[in-house]
Order: sequence, then structure tokens, then C-alpha cells
Amino acid sequence: LAVPILDTTLVTIVRLLDGRPVYQGGRDHTSHRLVYHGLSEKRAVVLLAVISAALGTTSLFYAVLDNAWVTLIGVLLTFALLVQFASVLSDVERALGFAGDRGWLRTFVANPRRLVESLVDFALITASFAVAYYLRLQGSGTPYQRHIFLVSISIVLAVRYLAFIPFGLYRGVWRYAGARDAASIVSAVVVSEVVAYLTLDATQTWGPFPRSVFVIDALVCTILIGASRFWERAFVRGVSALTGRGDRHRTLIVGAGRGGRSLLRELRETAGEQVVGFVDDDARLSRRRLQGVPVLGGTEEIEGILSRVHPDTVLVTIPDAPRERLGLVVDACALAQVPCRFVRRHTDLDPRAALGATAD
Repeated sequence: LAVPILDTTLVTIVRLLDGRPVYQGGRDHTSHRLVYHGLSEKRAVVLLAVISAALGTTSLFYAVLDNAWVTLIGVLLTFALLVQFASVLSDVERALGFAGDRGWLRTFVANPRRLVESLVDFALITASFAVAYYLRLQGSGTPYQRHIFLVSISIVLAVRYLAFIPFGLYRGVWRYAGARDAASIVSAVVVSEVVAYLTLDATQTWGPFPRSVFVIDALVCTILIGASRFWERAFVRGVSALTGRGDRHRTLIVGAGRGGRSLLRELRETAGEQVVGFVDDDARLSRRRLQGVPVLGGTEEIEGILSRVHPDTVLVTIPDAPRERLGLVVDACALAQVPCRFVRRHTDLDPRAALGATAD
């Protein structure tokens, strides 16, 4: 029942935030939102069915295992994932202009998305420390160990939140997350773990409580918080891969340097675009993959590459390369009847010239 409960809760909360009657009909249910994200109606239904089946399977697993700790941790993780999923779906309304005037409740919630992230973090941080405790003790432990656990988890929660704010974990646009965001997550978790440990060490007597719990917690929390942030990027790319497979514009990039990599990132964020490969004369890159895209060969192999990958467009990002190399690319594209364009990145222009104004 998790999917219908999620759907009802999401619709109710969004309508209250937007000042709309809860009982009013509309195309703002979970299946509609998945379609707005780009899935077909059939795929949206299949996805919801798969989620329901997966959640039902985990429920049976909890019943068979009959372990309260595993059940608690699993429920917290499931709650976090469902709330995060609902948060992504709720963004559809703002993108499509459904919201209209801001309701009275939304005026008290400056950024509902950040509120959702903080709720998800609460579940993940709690689950992480519980997992670390259970893995280390292989059970619930002694009464004193449970006492230290409860004291520790409250300190860890408080310090985590205080660390996540300055490290920018509530300011990121996570569908565009990258290596720097991952470094911020690792730094925030490690710093907060150390501060929490030192605080507890100064105020509590450890006794039989194993302090290695904090090491395990740091590892588990990094994985969970990272997954909660980066999953949106994976979701968006997954939806993009599922939609429009047959009619995407295939682009071959000549030049795997800074300009080519920058163009790759830009095209990946453009709907309907697919980069099929790089062409570069650097022998160290030949037959390797760059950010998941293959380097198919050098410019001297351009004719064979064009016949293999059948691009719709060739974009050259090395216009200052030797003339004979560029000539090979241009001639091969003309022979294969593939449009070829030169792309010059990082061009500086006088603003008056760009705006068509005349200099004084």
C-alpha cells in the first residue's frame, strides 16, 4: 500500500501548500507526474507496479527475518527513499505552472524541497547509526550500551545538521551534482562524525560501548547521504535514456579536450541529444572512455568512424588544430553527407559589439 499512500499524501500536501481544495480533481497524481517527467503512460504504470512489488517483497522479508532492528532500519530507509521520490515529483507542478498563487501554508515554508531533504536526512542519519551499532554489536547490546546509543544518536543528529548547512548540502541542485558535491558530502560527514565523537568523549563514559561504531557510521552515512543526493541525477538520466531512444539527435565530438568535455556536459543536459563518441588524436585516449563516452579514434580514422556510428552532426571543438587535420574531418563529413560545424568555446566579446552598438 506504500504507492497509494504516497500518492494520496503527496497530492494532499501539494494541494494544501498551493491553497487548493484537497477534494478537487486534477492530473496531479503520481502517474501523471511520471508522464510529465517524460515516461509514457505504460512505462509509468510499470514503474509504479515494480515499486509496489519491491516494497511488498521487503515486507515479506521483514516478516520472515523477524528482527526488529533490521525492520526499523529498513522502514527508515524506505521512508527516506519514498519522501525523496515524492519531492522530485512535486517539482513538476512548479515547472508546469500548476501552482498558481502561493497558498497561505506555503508562505511559512520558504523552500519545501529543503524541508523534505532535512526529513530524509533525519531518517538516513538515524538509520546509519543504527546500522553501525547493529553491525558492530550483532544485536541490541547491554542496557548501558543502549543508553550510550540513544545519547550518541541525538548528538550525531544535531551535529550532522549543523555541519550539512555550511557544507552546502541544503543548497545544491542535485540533478547536476558532480565531484565537488561528492567531496562536500564526504567532508560534512567526516567533520560531523569527529565533532560528535569528541563531544561524547568529553561528556560520557564509554564503558563497554565500542567506539568503532563511529567509524562504521561515517562510512554508512556517507553512502546513504550520497545516494539520497545523487539518485535524482541518476533518475533524470534514466528517464532521459528511456524516452526518445529512437529519435535522439546523435552527435560526434571532434576534440576530447576541455572544450569537448564542456560541450559533452552541455549536450547531456539538453533533451533529445546523444553524444555517440569523441574523435581525438591523443594516443593515450584512443579506445578509452571519457566521462562514459568512448574515444573512437583519431582524425585519420574519421571516415571509418562516421560509417560505424552514423552521427547526425559532427561538432569540432579544436578549430585551432593543424589545417590538414581539420581538412580530413571536413572532407570526410562532406563525403558522408553529415553536417559539420566548428564550435569555439570561451570566446570573449566586447559587449558593445555583441549588442550591435557602435563604439564612441
